[in-house]
Amino acid sequence: MKKLFSTFIKAITMLSFIFSANLAFANKKVTIVVEHWAPWEIAHDDNKANITDGLAIDILNELFSRLELDIEYKNTPWQRALKQIETGEIDLIPMVLKTPEREEYMTFTTPIYNDPILFAYSTDKHDALEWNSWEDLKSLKIGMTRGYTYGGLNDAIKEGELDATVSTNDTQSIKKLLSGRFDIVPLLLFIAERNDL
Repeated sequence: MKKLFSTFIKAITMLSFIFSANLAFANKKVTIVVEHWAPWEIAHDDNKANITDGLAIDILNELFSRLELDIEYKNTPWQRALKQIETGEIDLIPMVLKTPEREEYMTFTTPIYNDPILFAYSTDKHDALEWNSWEDLKSLKIGMTRGYTYGGLNDAIKEGELDATVSTNDTQSIKKLLSGRFDIVPLLLFIAERNDL
């Protein structure tokens, strides 16, 4: 491969902390779901189960220390975490994209971080990926990660303008890209820059 990533920025995601509508400050304890997702939430143990570090963890620890509230971190897979905040089983999910669907059961803070979305593609197949509208991507096999929201790209897929296949995680999407099963894969910049994909 000549080159894996090219920075074609189409959308900016705005990640924010979200709170369940029934967060009870009277309990003096906030339940937060986390999952190993460097650099935001990092587990150093072999099973990646004990989240102890990361940028989001640092922010959360500082925030709730100032509020004089205790934190309980629960390591939970992403899809289950979304369900648990919807049902009120947990209080907060850090670093989640705001969408109209999620606004029905989540309350969002002001965004604290903006991350561009890039398209990864193989230069063995494409010398350059140039596009101006979703129509230009119609012939490509798009690989996405389950549970992620990519702004306008999700809308184009929902409206039938584009076809996409969902993978379990970013690493799986990249492997499928490298094997030729996908033509392009949208990635958040910080994920694209990770060296453990």
